[in-house]
Amino acid sequence: MSDGTPSRRDDETGDGARRTESSATGATTSRSGDAGSRDTRSADADSRTLDARSAEANAPADAAAEVAPDGRTKRVRPVRVWDLVLSIVLVLLLIGVAITGVFIGSLFALGAPSCVNGSCELFDVGLNVAIWGPIVVGVLGLAATVTLLVLRKRAFWVPLAGIALVAIVVFVGGAIALVAGSGG
Repeated sequence: MSDGTPSRRDDETGDGARRTESSATGATTSRSGDAGSRDTRSADADSRTLDARSAEANAPADAAAEVAPDGRTKRVRPVRVWDLVLSIVLVLLLIGVAITGVFIGSLFALGAPSCVNGSCELFDVGLNVAIWGPIVVGVLGLAATVTLLVLRKRAFWVPLAGIALVAIVVFVGGAIALVAGSGG
């Protein structure tokens, strides 16, 4: 092909031999029709090696390539340094916000000096949401961020979403606790 993509052409010759030509490397291999299976395996291995080399040559400069045991290449996403640094900073901020959320959630316990009209169960639910919610969100946010970074996908949005979710959880838990504690 003239578009720069590698192509292979197999030709049957008149003497029963098979000739394979790869346009990416210009290499030609021949196999005889009556040759043993070892020659065929050797030619297949040579063909896979040529394919792997041509795939490496045609891979983008910013993408790293790993060669699998069977000779094929697989693309590995490049590390985005800005995403890694931003994700680490935001995860540290998420942890700080979660710890602050736990302290704010525990302060809601002071808002209800006594349980009125049997609303202690609802107060306990609100207090538990306000205290344990930020911890759960922080741990899940940390785990999701690390997973995305290992997979080399964008991860900075996970701690941002976690920070917003911590604020929502503390607000909802505190609202439940304060409404139940006030007797409403």
